[in-house]
Amino acid sequence: EHSMSSILKVDQLQDSGGNAIITSDGSGNFTTQNILTPVFHVQDSAEQVVSDNTVTKVTYGGASIDTDSGWDTSNERWTVPSGKAGKYIITTLLNIYSSTALDAGSNYIRVNGTTVQTGYMDVGGSHDYHLSITCSTIKDLSVGDYVEHWGLVNGEPSGTYKFYSDSNILRSFSLYRIGS
Repeated sequence: EHSMSSILKVDQLQDSGGNAIITSDGSGNFTTQNILTPVFHVQDSAEQVVSDNTVTKVTYGGASIDTDSGWDTSNERWTVPSGKAGKYIITTLLNIYSSTALDAGSNYIRVNGTTVQTGYMDVGGSHDYHLSITCSTIKDLSVGDYVEHWGLVNGEPSGTYKFYSDSNILRSFSLYRIGS
């Protein structure tokens, strides 16, 4: 009996248009296409003081991940870059605080200024002064569409209201493209 084996050695597999599908670094490590890009993530550990019962844009510093440079710090929003239209998973986390009894809180994802998903919690004036609300959605975005994170704290009168953050409790805003 004779066993036969074949070895095929390549550094790159390409599609018919000459685009790399799989590449190798020559040491057994390979990469595939970056099909889950753009990827964006921003978070902040600084508190943001807000007005009671007022929908307010959540602010951040610079992005920690922004593969396609879509983050606009001056406008606090992420814009779909050229050639990157598609379906995106968008996720936000907002921690809210009221120094008085807290009635409710909301976490909004907006596309082009319109709310497309809301996370909401009503605690009815309880003594729970902190809430953490997540919000997620999948949206079909076009080039030039922009995505923003907004929130609302509704506390009892005469309090201090914040989008609360510290080194362990970060507000965040993330998205990535899952397909075209």
